[in-house]
Amino acid sequence: LAEFITGLSASDIPASAIEMAGRCVLDVICAALAGFQTPAAEAVRGFGSTFFPNGPAVIWLSDRKATPAGAAMINAAAACAQDLDDGHREAGGHPGAAIIPASLATAEAAGADGKRFLAAVVVGYEIGLRISAARDMKAVDTYSTRRWCCYGAAAVGGWLRGLK
Repeated sequence: LAEFITGLSASDIPASAIEMAGRCVLDVICAALAGFQTPAAEAVRGFGSTFFPNGPAVIWLSDRKATPAGAAMINAAAACAQDLDDGHREAGGHPGAAIIPASLATAEAAGADGKRFLAAVVVGYEIGLRISAARDMKAVDTYSTRRWCCYGAAAVGGWLRGLK
């Protein structure tokens, strides 16, 4: 997987995948709109304002910014608060709420343009879903997304920063 990620350029990703990534982004932003004022999302914003200093990444639906890690966590909390975010049946989870906030926050920090951001979303989904698909779904004791989506979010960070 590491060789796949480091050898992939944005131009390798089909236009249809970029278009679908854009749809997934819209889905997660709408889910975040619905979840923004929930007690859980408000609690994470409060935690984030204490533990993540100002940075280059936007906290959605606010006038605040945070570090990429802070913004990704805060935005992910709003995106998944109502459990309206995208789902993937074969993966048994919700990749968008973790991967898209991480992609956008990292893209902002790296100064990436929109196409590179959407390509990063595709990379994150591809890696996260491959990790999930590798599990023996009959033997897993939980379908918790956190067990595999973090790999997609980490892949996004490395890919956008050009780590080898």
